[in-house]
Amino acid sequence: MARPALDRDRCWHVPGPLDVGAAAEAAAALVGTHDWTTFCSAAEPAADRVRAVRMATFERRGRFVELDILGEGFLRGMVRGIAGGLADVGRGRRPSEWLGEVLAARDRSVAPKTAPAAGLTLVEVLYDAPEASYSSSP
Repeated sequence: MARPALDRDRCWHVPGPLDVGAAAEAAAALVGTHDWTTFCSAAEPAADRVRAVRMATFERRGRFVELDILGEGFLRGMVRGIAGGLADVGRGRRPSEWLGEVLAARDRSVAPKTAPAAGLTLVEVLYDAPEASYSSSP
């Protein structure tokens, strides 16, 4: 698919075919409470890198592929790192279980290349939301 001219500042163009199913499988492995050291900026305090991800989906919607992540807070660089890793899986450069292994390593030196900021959008922030609200889509 050609790079979208009108959406160039609102999406990340990943050239070539993308295995959305493999990337979706990898995204599902990110759900849970984890130490996100592999995916965050080195500037984040080492003692405060644990976050809970309640939902992570990767799916085609029309001509775009969307990554939706619902969590209890995000670290600097975390979502961009996840998106970069999912792109590697979708491109067939890595198997779907690789992303979970990289997460478990808690080692920034094995992190995938981060995705560009263009195309990442914070949709909603919920403060003091009851647990039940985490089960619905944003």
